[in-house]
Amino acid sequence: MPPTLVAIALLLMAGDERWYWPTRDGRRRWLAAVGVAAGGWITTAPFHLGFKPFFNGIGLVSAWTSPPDLLLYGGCLLVPVVLAAVGLLRRELDVSSELGQAAMLATGAAVVVLAAATGRPTLIMLTAVTAVMVAGVMWVGPGEGRPGLALAALGSFLFLVPEVVYVADGYGDQLHRMNTVFKSYIQGWVFLAAALPVAVRWSTPRRWVRTALLVVMVSAALPHLVSVGLRQGRSSNLGVDGLAWMDAGDRAIVEALREQPPGAVVIEAVGGAYTEYGRLSAATGVPAYLGWANHEMVWRGPEILTETEGRKDLVNRLYSSGDPDEVRKLAASAGADLIAVGSLELRAFSPGELAAVAAAGEILVEKDGAFLVRVSEPSPE
Repeated sequence: MPPTLVAIALLLMAGDERWYWPTRDGRRRWLAAVGVAAGGWITTAPFHLGFKPFFNGIGLVSAWTSPPDLLLYGGCLLVPVVLAAVGLLRRELDVSSELGQAAMLATGAAVVVLAAATGRPTLIMLTAVTAVMVAGVMWVGPGEGRPGLALAALGSFLFLVPEVVYVADGYGDQLHRMNTVFKSYIQGWVFLAAALPVAVRWSTPRRWVRTALLVVMVSAALPHLVSVGLRQGRSSNLGVDGLAWMDAGDRAIVEALREQPPGAVVIEAVGGAYTEYGRLSAATGVPAYLGWANHEMVWRGPEILTETEGRKDLVNRLYSSGDPDEVRKLAASAGADLIAVGSLELRAFSPGELAAVAAAGEILVEKDGAFLVRVSEPSPE
């Protein structure tokens, strides 16, 4: 929310004709920004009042993005902004004069020397670009794209943030800034994309060069889109069915889970994040006793690990007990009334162990060896 609010505020302050300070005729624009902030918070108040995020502070990063990686993740958007910053600087320093040329060369040399001396070229380059963009918002005249430059400054600043600080979470030192990069970049892309026409216009006064720049940018961005399209075109499962990848047995369990009344809780096998584990709950909205444990840790803090490890142990004991009575007992202690045995469970546990699960209750659906068992009636919400 904060970057979005800043973007709205910048578009209010960075009028096409000039920048508005909170005095005289600019006061109404600043009050409008305050109104947007208050209205946005009130609109989403149920979320803010009920959400208690785990927050472990902000720290200085101990890793940073290399220039090749920066080009990979944001090059198509950042390159025009860098060129626009150069164009702004050239005009402000008046490179048609010898003094202006000297100042331009000195500025470029200072950036290069600082990048080499610090060993952090990405940080230095993004800092310089952001500073020029901020100054450009004040420099440019009417009709020269001030609002677009303001959004470009915000976008480049968001790429700069994870080069300096990170929001601490439970991922540890090796991945300490992963979520900060993710959250910063995803909004930085949006703002830079919105500012792209203005950035391209400022990148060079020559129209044919701007056209060539756009061609290069589009060409660089096309391979991924083309490859996705080709894979879809060659697929035997054409269409918009988001669950077409599932095994028939898993799909049958999903359809049965979608028919369950509110309050139902399902147990499915537990595995690593960013895998197919948790697929049945995710595809139905029926809460699982435990899904991706590491995400619970990120949201709730390391203190939750004792709980998630206990739940993981219970799930493994339930599937491997081989005793229907023990299965029912463990499901009852978990507050779960449904147990799923799909493709992942069939691979992880033996037929004898899963036969005990099947015998623990009523089989609601069965297909290709997969099945869903009800061990008790769900408690109403």
